[in-house]
Amino acid sequence: MTASFSYCGATVHILKMSTATVNDTVQLHSHAKDCYELHYIYGGTGSLHLNNERFPIKKGSLFIAGPNAPHMQMSDSETPIYEMCIYLVIKNADRSDVLHYFASHPNFVGSSNSRVRRLFRRIIAESRETSRWSENVVSALVIALISEIVKLYAPQEEVIPAETGSDFYENRSKVLDNFFLNENLSGSLEDFAKELGVCPRQAERIIYEAYGSTFKKLRADARMAKAASLLEAGNLTVEQCAQACGYASVTSFNKAFKQKYQITPKKYQLKSNS
Repeated sequence: MTASFSYCGATVHILKMSTATVNDTVQLHSHAKDCYELHYIYGGTGSLHLNNERFPIKKGSLFIAGPNAPHMQMSDSETPIYEMCIYLVIKNADRSDVLHYFASHPNFVGSSNSRVRRLFRRIIAESRETSRWSENVVSALVIALISEIVKLYAPQEEVIPAETGSDFYENRSKVLDNFFLNENLSGSLEDFAKELGVCPRQAERIIYEAYGSTFKKLRADARMAKAASLLEAGNLTVEQCAQACGYASVTSFNKAFKQKYQITPKKYQLKSNS
């Protein structure tokens, strides 16, 4: 189920409500502007890398990854992470006090409380219903969830100045966020444009508006993030890593990796597994 609704002049698009098991690693990625991913961990242990900081996560943890915040999840080998996830796009957040505060504090790592946990469970359960009113119920529950999350860290007396809302078509942001997560590291700009239903030139403009970057750089960053994860795992050779990351030759892979990390892939693998 997806849902869209207005709240106090703002618009909220709910694009994903799901449960998932993180058996290994969710590689480094970030979301476009106006996009927020809410995670409640209901089992397992692991770690979160968010904006170059590392946080332990366990049962009861709550974290939010907002726009342009690089993040990566890793499960402990014997206790995989079980999580509930909600993906939102919020437009014109400045028109609603609670949504504006939420959008002004886009990244959060901490502990949930009983109200937050209950709302997550209700949202996921309702999203699987097919009743006439399910979308309305989910919309109300999401606002309640955001309000409860804000209360976890918002001083009651703090007043947030208004900011200009932004306008970004929510489905495009989701396509871009997921493009490199689906093992599509050999994908081209033309492939991405086809996903959006636009021409490559327009797709490149959409990417720049959302990330302030180019398709080529985003793909390179995704490849390097996956390469580092594979080399750290130590299960593949450098040649196999190059192929898994979408490189046509080991030479080009070695050059790109060294330029990114100032070390060769082989030395990086040896250092990580020593």
